[in-house]
Amino acid sequence: MHFFGSFIYSFLIYNFLRPHLDLKVKQNPFFLSTIIILVAVGIGSLNESLEFSAASMGFAPGVGGCINTSLDLIYNTIGAVIASIFIVRYHRKLSHLK
Repeated sequence: MHFFGSFIYSFLIYNFLRPHLDLKVKQNPFFLSTIIILVAVGIGSLNESLEFSAASMGFAPGVGGCINTSLDLIYNTIGAVIASIFIVRYHRKLSHLK
């Protein structure tokens, strides 16, 4: 679930940020993918912080725990990295069409 969520977040982030990115970032696949990954992992981390807090306070008894949170963060990162690969490929094709 977390893999898929961060995968989708990454595409939404790309579509939201693309018109606002500097030309240097748009032309450099490393910078583009790094920004997408960092923002997607940041959103996933915020989600995990809220989830862990809720579980620690007893509001979500079936969720949480350090191992669960750690695994969720790992899957968030993997989803963002794989999505950034697809996004960079798509961005290159889009750039060549112009």
